[in-house]
Amino acid sequence: LFMTIEIFLVLLVIGGALFLFVTERLPVDITAFLILIVLMILGQMLPESFPSVSEGLSGFSSSATVTVLAMFILSAGIERTGIISRLGRIVFSFVGNSEFRQMLAILLIVAPISGFINNTAAVAILLPMVLDLARRSGTPATKLLIPLSFFGMLGGTLTLIGTSTNILAASILKESGNRGSEIGLFEFSGLGLIVLLFGVLYFVLLGHFLLPNRKEKDGENEQTKRDIFLAEIVIEKGHHSIGKTLPESKFQEKHDLQVIKLIREKKSYIKTLSEKVIEEGDILVIRANEQLILE
Repeated sequence: LFMTIEIFLVLLVIGGALFLFVTERLPVDITAFLILIVLMILGQMLPESFPSVSEGLSGFSSSATVTVLAMFILSAGIERTGIISRLGRIVFSFVGNSEFRQMLAILLIVAPISGFINNTAAVAILLPMVLDLARRSGTPATKLLIPLSFFGMLGGTLTLIGTSTNILAASILKESGNRGSEIGLFEFSGLGLIVLLFGVLYFVLLGHFLLPNRKEKDGENEQTKRDIFLAEIVIEKGHHSIGKTLPESKFQEKHDLQVIKLIREKKSYIKTLSEKVIEEGDILVIRANEQLILE
């Protein structure tokens, strides 16, 4: 089998890229930029077979690239509002410990969101919520994370901006110059709904039973322990716990944390903590992970 130098170099670049992506010796974004740089260097040596510098960098001026970037910025903004954390608590109050209801709740949330922001970003911002839901209910994370990923991909088929590949394909089609060949935002929503429906039926009827049931390893438990912090919070005027004891206010249950001490007028209460009526200005020493403390 005859192999030209160009074919050999292309296979070498592909092989190196796959090796770096699989082993993660370098961050994914660094690997991607490295591939681009290597191709442009090859373009200087073999200009007829590889892209020039201007061709290699032309993708950064593409409307598709800018649109995908905007989708990730939008996703980061949604995550920073804290609405996803609140959504997680609301979802848990409805679905409880039922794995089936949890899976349906994930479907109803991630599929529509994936249709209007990039599906990869949608899964990324909902990941903490799903992990928190698994922790609260005791459901193995794998039972929820795999449906989250697949429902995100299926939801991305609902609109043009749901996936990066949709945006890129529409951009290439538009640049081809064919009259009337532009793809509308909801051009293939009908087909996307059919794909989503069959995906849901698969998970409900078969896939749900095939999901792995992996428990946390000891190392993961140790990591969780290291991620627990102590913090002091001040009870301000108008707080719902004022005038109630901790058991009466259900403060710990509502916020999924542990109160280990109450400080009032430089005095500390530990043993009688549950008997003390909470007052304005009290300081509670709480034990929780970083996300719960920030909330």
